[in-house]
Amino acid sequence: MRDDIEALRAVFDTGQRAFWELAVSPHSYREVVATQDAARAHKLEQWFFEIWHYWSEFLRSSDDLPSLSEAEETRIAILSCGALDTIADMADRVLLCDAVIYKCDAFCTRDWKTLLRFRDDLRGLPLEIITPVEWWERIAAGFGIL
Repeated sequence: MRDDIEALRAVFDTGQRAFWELAVSPHSYREVVATQDAARAHKLEQWFFEIWHYWSEFLRSSDDLPSLSEAEETRIAILSCGALDTIADMADRVLLCDAVIYKCDAFCTRDWKTLLRFRDDLRGLPLEIITPVEWWERIAAGFGIL
């Protein structure tokens, strides 16, 4: 866990200068509010709204990505085609759908229980499912840091 946290810190420190586009699903908020530890939930909620504000403004100014309401039809099509059936948790399926809909290159998660252990079954998706450590290793290699 510590390695993932340190990797995310490095990713976001680098990202402040790299002008990356980070997407967040409106469905991520469900996971935030389900956090049992109140202090942690509060911090996650602050983080979510910071990213959410950025992402929703980006979507409003983008001509080649669907609005949040327009994405619903595509989300239903992806969910009904069976491509995500190996993922038992519907909330995780929806998050992956949103990443596909919004043309993300990668889906970063620490969730080994329900997502990462099935990523080989999901190779047909047009994105990679990676851990924070893997994300940082790719960035660092690209910059010649590692």
